[in-house]
Amino acid sequence: MRVKQSLRAHRFVQQVLELEPFSCERGQRWRDREFSWQRQRCVFEPDRYSIGLIDRALAKEFVVRHHYSGSWPAVIHQMGMYDHAGVRPRLVGVAALSYPTSNASLIRAFPHLEVGSQSLVLGRFVLLDDVPLNGESWALAETLRLAAGLGLRAVLAYADPVARVAADGTIIMPGHDGIGYRSCNALYIGRTAARPMWLLPDATTIPERSLQKVRAGEPSAEHTVRRLLAAGASPRRHGQSRRDWLAQALSEAGAIKTRHGGNHRFAWTIGARHQRSRITIGVPIIPLPTVHRAGHATDASARR
Repeated sequence: MRVKQSLRAHRFVQQVLELEPFSCERGQRWRDREFSWQRQRCVFEPDRYSIGLIDRALAKEFVVRHHYSGSWPAVIHQMGMYDHAGVRPRLVGVAALSYPTSNASLIRAFPHLEVGSQSLVLGRFVLLDDVPLNGESWALAETLRLAAGLGLRAVLAYADPVARVAADGTIIMPGHDGIGYRSCNALYIGRTAARPMWLLPDATTIPERSLQKVRAGEPSAEHTVRRLLAAGASPRRHGQSRRDWLAQALSEAGAIKTRHGGNHRFAWTIGARHQRSRITIGVPIIPLPTVHRAGHATDASARR
């Protein structure tokens, strides 16, 4: 059965995506939120692995333990990758399809698809460090095949090229150029808008939208408040405005404001050929940036 799954995954990449395969030279792997580069070549054995829908609690536990963010988004479907080489199957990877931070990103990319039931984001994708090179493309192809079977017709993915470095110099995340997405022939649709980003000493980030919620006193801002308090900020004094407290808290927590140039965006249309032919992509498809090294990419115009 696993052999059949690997053959289906190969056909999915070649037939459903209908583009020439892109050969990647390395892939990011994770364990306990620490990254490593997997550089072995031509050793992945697809008949040794399988992918299927798994329990949400199990998937969340795996992602929170191993993914650099240590967080779990608003997931709708979760798939687990199992290694069958041992006495019992071992979970070695998770792909989570989730809602985006804002539905507008999916609506712009796929204006005629319903968010949630027909389009979602690849919110988390993490493989352990013992999964060989080429395991990413196989796992992604299988994930997209399963997603198409669930009724989805498009998936959006983001790659953050900006490295995360803690105050002590530890590299938490080296930057991600979407090499694994390229190997599955994703369509490149540019970068998200540049934005300010607040970086805490442990290299975790606080989005500007979260800070806006704190200033406005929204109930969902409590998570951000707790993060700042845990990082060393003093509690808000009686009568102190939320805006004044936030400025004070960011300073006390050691947060640094920097500029993020935007994440790379990739898209897949999935399903049978006649189904994909009816899907409208509402944003321009542009040439892939040239990758020089992890965390850095330029396009042709930037090199002129």
